[in-house]
Amino acid sequence: MNELVKTSIFVGVAALFTIGAIISRPVLAPSDPEDEVGQPLFPEFDNPDQAASLSITKYDSELVTLNSLTLEESPTGWVVSSEGGYPADAADQVRNAATALIGLKVIGAFDAMPSQLADFALVKPDAETLNITDSGVGQLVVISNADKKPLAELIIGKQDDKQPENRYVRIPSRDRVYVVHLEADAFPIEFEKWIDSDLLELSPFDVTQMTFRDYNAALLQGGAGGARIDRADKMEAVVDYNDIDNKWTLSSLKLLQNGRLAPAELGPEQKLNDTALTAARTALDELQLVDVVKKPAGLAENLKVDGQFNNEGLDTLILNGFLPYGSAPMTLIGDSGEINIHTKDALKYRLLFGKEEDGGEEGPRRYLMVQVELDKAALPPPEMTAVPELKEGDGVDVKKLADEIAAIKLANDRALDAYREKQNAALRKVFEMNSRFADWYYVISNEQYRKILLTQNKLIDSPAGAAPPQQPQSSVPFMLQPTPKPVQQPPVQTMEPATKPEPTKPEPTKPATEEAATEPAETPEKPAEEKSATEEPPAAE
Repeated sequence: MNELVKTSIFVGVAALFTIGAIISRPVLAPSDPEDEVGQPLFPEFDNPDQAASLSITKYDSELVTLNSLTLEESPTGWVVSSEGGYPADAADQVRNAATALIGLKVIGAFDAMPSQLADFALVKPDAETLNITDSGVGQLVVISNADKKPLAELIIGKQDDKQPENRYVRIPSRDRVYVVHLEADAFPIEFEKWIDSDLLELSPFDVTQMTFRDYNAALLQGGAGGARIDRADKMEAVVDYNDIDNKWTLSSLKLLQNGRLAPAELGPEQKLNDTALTAARTALDELQLVDVVKKPAGLAENLKVDGQFNNEGLDTLILNGFLPYGSAPMTLIGDSGEINIHTKDALKYRLLFGKEEDGGEEGPRRYLMVQVELDKAALPPPEMTAVPELKEGDGVDVKKLADEIAAIKLANDRALDAYREKQNAALRKVFEMNSRFADWYYVISNEQYRKILLTQNKLIDSPAGAAPPQQPQSSVPFMLQPTPKPVQQPPVQTMEPATKPEPTKPEPTKPATEEAATEPAETPEKPAEEKSATEEPPAAE
């Protein structure tokens, strides 16, 4: 190859690199900077209702990672699409974010070289172009319409040192730096700021009882490829709350004795820690999510069927710290304990706490699963007044007796209607909540976990030097007491797919008679239809 050909090749390659560099770098704005002062930065974006998606990208220089959050409008409302489509409480927030960019006027403008952008924290947060040593990276905000066409794209930089209410910004395709009055708080990157903060929809004043189950569980591999669940119980305490006198009462306490839980009593100088109990109840109302993980679709659908599950998705349950336990039927437990909350409206919440993971600068965090059941003990059937037999005879005022019978039947019907109304309301709530909770693994901070699941030391307030809770004394001499047998942990079994029960058909309407009515049917998957007020009431004992 002669020198002339070599020279031509080198010139051609250099030209291609030059063209590529020109194409890839931001272009200068077409007008003079002074011409844009006082003008809107996005003149064609004038209606916040045009916004159908919002994307926020921010660089974490400490962890050297790019964090992104994307919200999209769906037929059912706004969702966090970057988190598997988790429902967002974002309609007003997206409107506020869009409004912040509509009519955003330029206060000052000047052209800058690419090497100068870092000085204003206006380097684009782009995974393809960023290096590990880059600094001065800004926050990228993109608002698009329903056709995915960007309505506004903006890199938000640092505040103006002389006027902190102003910020440096730029449009990604330009080198021009703008000074605008912009509240960056309208574009938070934190997931929890875009969702409904009331996860449990639980009023602290509706709580009637809390059961603290402090235990640890783990999946142990056995021989021949088998596995079983090992569970180590530490405490089980049932605490009732009376909202009339604002008082907590210890209903039941079990502590570890000889390798298993046994009934125990508080010592003479011990008492419940009312402050910790009230704080735990408040934390349930203020439960804040830091992240969510979507469950496999098949697993989520099965969990909606009365909390059933099968082999589909079992690996993700175990991976996140939720283990199959027991038999006939098998249930789920968390590997870090659980709390049960009973409410006035006959609901029982099960909060299962799973694995702990590193949350970076935010500290450790904990996986959480939530299940809701009907609390049948809080919904006893009404007491029915016995209906006397209408008989004619000497001295019997038939009309008066007939009126009394009618009044008794009416009162029985009203009591039964009230009972069924409360039961159906509770069943609707159970179905609604489980339909929402079954789709997700929730993630909360470890601080919240420790505030909610009280251990023995936190639940029981013991003065310095006070004796520990006492085990009830047995009338059998200690040497003659049988040695407790170790709890046999069940092996992990292969489970058949969960099946939905057939819908419960409403019973035909019956006239009220003296016969005793049967108790309501077992809890169906969905609320039963309201039954006629004339259905036969149960007779009084």
